[in-house]
Amino acid sequence: MPPRVKIPDDAGFRALWMGDKTLAEIAEHYGVGHHSSVSKAAKRFGLPPRSPGNGALGAGKVVQAAAPEPEADAARAAEREADAARAAEREADAAEREADAARAAEREAAEVQRAEGLVQRLTVRGIAPEVAAQLALGLVRARAYADLDAVADRHAIPLQRLLPLWHEVRA
Repeated sequence: MPPRVKIPDDAGFRALWMGDKTLAEIAEHYGVGHHSSVSKAAKRFGLPPRSPGNGALGAGKVVQAAAPEPEADAARAAEREADAARAAEREADAAEREADAARAAEREAAEVQRAEGLVQRLTVRGIAPEVAAQLALGLVRARAYADLDAVADRHAIPLQRLLPLWHEVRA
């Protein structure tokens, strides 16, 4: 493999690039293996791109970069503003989800504390601790007298004894 040849960033290269030489002729002048090395060097040096057919036939024409159009600038600015608004909305949504999760955790902690207190009150009233947790759950879930009657039957506890407990739970 032949050693790599570097194309210098000098006035000579710039003159050849802007002149009427083809890429192949410039590559041959510097002894590089392929004409793409010339284009890559010009790009690295910040030279403007050449038009198609540039060289001996193109008479050294260099493509001028088009000035950005005001409409395009306005469209890009509007897109950046829309992106910023979407990002702010995502951040607000994330903050709201975090707040919802925190409130849900607080509610769950309060329910656990309430259930523990109910189990303690049930055991103080003479209900076995093993049954008290299940009974507490039944009392919390009972929404109507029919539900409470089913809880009383399931645990073999008279409805008259459960009514005051159920009213405590609902309070």
